[in-house]
Amino acid sequence: MSDLDPVPTLPAADPVPTAYAAAVLDYLAEEGFRPRLDEDGDVYFKYEGSTYIVVTGTNDPTALAVVLPYFWPLEDAAERTRALEAAMLAQHSVRIGRVTVFDDNVSASVNAYLPDADSFRAVLLRSVDGLRFLSVQFREQMRAVGELRSCGRQSPASSRQGRRHTPSPEAPPRTHPEPPSPWGMYRRGRPYRTSYSET
Repeated sequence: MSDLDPVPTLPAADPVPTAYAAAVLDYLAEEGFRPRLDEDGDVYFKYEGSTYIVVTGTNDPTALAVVLPYFWPLEDAAERTRALEAAMLAQHSVRIGRVTVFDDNVSASVNAYLPDADSFRAVLLRSVDGLRFLSVQFREQMRAVGELRSCGRQSPASSRQGRRHTPSPEAPPRTHPEPPSPWGMYRRGRPYRTSYSET
């Protein structure tokens, strides 16, 4: 082979599913979905027009993490401010899940510890339904917050933030714990892909 001959490139090897990923793939297929494995070893599938991810690359079936990634793009800082407000309001009406607002997009996730390796079968689809409902609530709140601001009115969250609370002299000062980090939203320092294909 001469120096000018192109070096042949080998096709990327398909990821090998962990035992947990294989179990999730089988379960979702039994339920009528068409799950796939991404390059990180996590399972993704379509449901009601959206793509959901089950984090299986860590091979820990007792740590459930289901993600609805990047379902609302953010165009500017003003929209991000509205998204933070809408996320807080949406989570008031949903008992499960967390909305995470990034610089240019919004994701939602469900995280839970399970008692054993087979328990995901009892809660996975219910978690997906919870995420779908949470995303619907977020979208409705985004529209409501946008309409209020276009009319020059404050949303309930903004009006509450504008009130001052003066504690009584006898009352101890209020302390607020730091919110938990949404570890399920980023994997190994890299964000999720913005699109997934069925093939």
